[in-house]
Amino acid sequence: MSAYTKAAVFQPGSETDVLVRFSSVAGERGSPDTWRDPRGFAVKFYTSDGNLDIVGNNTPVFFVRDPLKFQHFIRSQKRLARNNLRDPDMQWDFWTLSPESAHQVTWLFATAASRVRGAT
Repeated sequence: MSAYTKAAVFQPGSETDVLVRFSSVAGERGSPDTWRDPRGFAVKFYTSDGNLDIVGNNTPVFFVRDPLKFQHFIRSQKRLARNNLRDPDMQWDFWTLSPESAHQVTWLFATAASRVRGAT
């Protein structure tokens, strides 16, 4: 990589601590690994220049483009503390107020529909 960047972390002989995390995107405590929901990963490099975070998932698009919206997206998908149920209004409010979500929502429901029909 040193041929393509001057970042210290990618120079020959440099050593960097790394933390890697794999997760289900929509899975909750107790959800089985066999559920077909988006899967994600995160890699954190603790470099001499600061932290470098790389994240991704196994879908071609994602619900948000602005990192500041990510926490609001995650909250919109969680269960409510008062009744332990998901709030569809909260999900759809987030999606409809974030136009960049339309592509991912279409992708998500299209793949869900193909699984219901028996396609793989």
